[in-house]
Amino acid sequence: NHEFGKCIQGLTPEAAEALRAYRWPGNVRELQNVVERSVVLVDGPMIGVDDLPLELSLGAAGTAETDTLPLNEASDRFERQIVLRTLDLNDAQVAAFTPIYDAYQAEMKVLMERGSAVLDKFAANFGSMTDEAAKEILKEALKIRDDRNATMRKYAKKLERELPAVKVLQWVQVENKLNTLLDMQAAAVIPIAQ
Repeated sequence: NHEFGKCIQGLTPEAAEALRAYRWPGNVRELQNVVERSVVLVDGPMIGVDDLPLELSLGAAGTAETDTLPLNEASDRFERQIVLRTLDLNDAQVAAFTPIYDAYQAEMKVLMERGSAVLDKFAANFGSMTDEAAKEILKEALKIRDDRNATMRKYAKKLERELPAVKVLQWVQVENKLNTLLDMQAAAVIPIAQ
């Protein structure tokens, strides 16, 4: 407290539970670093779960149940945490944002499934790609990219009716960063057509 010029009264119950539930691979030194970092970053008198590093707060969101979540559901929760944490919305904004965001995620999931189908077609034709197959794959891949941009544009307009423009811009930026990460991962494992 005194070292950082703060008057921290303690941890919220959720933050305390997140600290208890975490496995602490770095032992006591890691715990000390997390507490010091949280003290520096916290604005109020209590350290909350949102003041903890993302990996701890994600564990607190589901603690025991997160260990058994299917990968896609765990990924969705992780993405939601990143988006909500970045936007720093108040309660009314969260209430307005969440149904729109859920609808956006549902549409994006359909686009991801279409993308998986294109990858399946690519894999089935790999090594013996004909011009006709290449044209079909290219057409669908570019259509998916266009649809992804159109979906983001559509939901940005919906969010503009509910949130300040700065928050909508932040959301678009976060989504673009997350999509870029997914694109980079895919690009790293998908070979050039043969």
